[in-house]
Amino acid sequence: EECRREAYERLRPVSMRKRITELLKENGSMTSTEIMDALHVAIHNNVRPRLTELKEVGIIRAADKRTPRSRDSIFKFHMETVWELDV
Repeated sequence: EECRREAYERLRPVSMRKRITELLKENGSMTSTEIMDALHVAIHNNVRPRLTELKEVGIIRAADKRTPRSRDSIFKFHMETVWELDV
């Protein structure tokens, strides 16, 4: 039970939203894949819904689209949204 609780605390939505906004504040604009790599998160569903929530609240915005630079993707022409803080 303790391990489950610790894992949940690490990935709970409020904590993840805070970690994402802090990361964007430090590094500027990033794609969801770059955010996942920086936060050491392997599952898209832990990051991408939080990005949508932050966008709907007006904290971040979609700035551009580009190929993610942090991962060697098998999809060479795969484009992702670039997120940045909406200041």
